[in-house]
Amino acid sequence: MRILQLCKKSPTPQIDGESIAIHQISKSIVAKGHQLDILAMLTEKHAQYDVQGQLDDVSYSYVRVPAKIDALGAFKSIFSKIPYIIERFYSQEFLLALIQQLNKHKYDIIICEGVFLGPYLESIRNYSAAKVVLRAHNVEHVIWKRLAASYKNGLKRFYLRRIMVPQYTRYEEEVIQEMDALIPISPVDEAYFQGVTRNPIKCIPVALDIFEKAALPSRFSVGFLGGLDWQPNVDGVKWFLKEVWKPFVADGKNVQLQIAGRNTPKEMFSWDYNKVTVLGEVASAQAFLNSQSVIIVPLFSGSGMRVKIIEAMAFGKCILSTKIGAEGINCVDDEHILLSEYPQDWIRALEDLMTSSERVNRIGVAAKKLAEQEYCIGRYTKDLDVFLQGL
Repeated sequence: MRILQLCKKSPTPQIDGESIAIHQISKSIVAKGHQLDILAMLTEKHAQYDVQGQLDDVSYSYVRVPAKIDALGAFKSIFSKIPYIIERFYSQEFLLALIQQLNKHKYDIIICEGVFLGPYLESIRNYSAAKVVLRAHNVEHVIWKRLAASYKNGLKRFYLRRIMVPQYTRYEEEVIQEMDALIPISPVDEAYFQGVTRNPIKCIPVALDIFEKAALPSRFSVGFLGGLDWQPNVDGVKWFLKEVWKPFVADGKNVQLQIAGRNTPKEMFSWDYNKVTVLGEVASAQAFLNSQSVIIVPLFSGSGMRVKIIEAMAFGKCILSTKIGAEGINCVDDEHILLSEYPQDWIRALEDLMTSSERVNRIGVAAKKLAEQEYCIGRYTKDLDVFLQGL
């Protein structure tokens, strides 16, 4: 088959969960001998691509799309069918490149990596008879619904709850109905989609390479790794620092917290918290993960699957997360991961882990075994191929 993969960001370099998930599907398609073309946006926030990370025998094309956020655009979108957070990814330049691609090749399958490609669906139908598949990284409106619930009052809460979430929900469900098939990455999202459409659905989780488990560092170190241009991550880190870390280190413990992530807001580097280092973007996720005793995922809004948890599991790390953070991952509390919701529970968990390297190791070993069994790259290659061939 000839397949076209449409993306709102480049799959290389693999610096976040979305790019990792896109690249994984690309590898699975190529592994089965299909011809693959990739058309990706280069936005202001994600403006780079890595030629060395590209797959052999795959044609990559890129179009620069501003995708800027501004107050006027958000206001105008109130009167639009398409939510502003999606509308900003619509570009005449990208549309022309897409039409050119569709005129050049006859595709069997077109994979849209997220509902952000929804505005192009009408043109795809006009220029191609291919089956169009939505690769759903999240249930997008659920993220914003949960984020809205985290704001106590104010204009932002009003805008999210009364305008954006209802608008997003309607649009997302319309896009789902117009697709020929869906590929969610978590069973939780799969269950939601099954209630919205009767179109074929196949859950294909994110899968990664498995790495050697490193020895624990001599000093108890807690690490956060994630995109800090994503509001749920920023809100989670702020909560953790104020509600958990500050009281945890109040008695002068010999510990450290390191916060790493791309597009770190400038104000984070000036935060004044004891025993905290804000690193910004790190050169190697592997080196960062291996230098930590425990990885934290203080997430209270989100959907889909947290690829960073799977990545940390693949390195054999002990992870402390909220239930939402671990949503969609087939893990058991106190076996493959530690789950806590309230500050006092997080503090108790950190105090216990600090004094029990045996428990840290035990959970890390079990996490790595789970990644090997459930999320090892290649496991879902056949499932994906059978699903796509059957459309």
